[in-house]
Amino acid sequence: MSDNYRINLDIGHYVGADGDPLAFIEKLDGRITHLHIKDRKRNDRPNVPMGQGNTPIKAVLQLLRDKRYPILAVIEYE
Repeated sequence: MSDNYRINLDIGHYVGADGDPLAFIEKLDGRITHLHIKDRKRNDRPNVPMGQGNTPIKAVLQLLRDKRYPILAVIEYE
């Protein structure tokens, strides 16, 4: 793949597919342009109001802050 490819990571969908967005962000931070922030349950279960799902929203935002990753975080409402 080209080095020009970039990632728009939806952390809610990533958790819904049983992924770990924190590990993914740390591994590929230079390729991620922005994040879609929403809460969701694991195992392909539905989106839920923030704070009621399994998405580590607070930890993700703290990671961006602490590591000073130049990644935009956009709240997504579905």
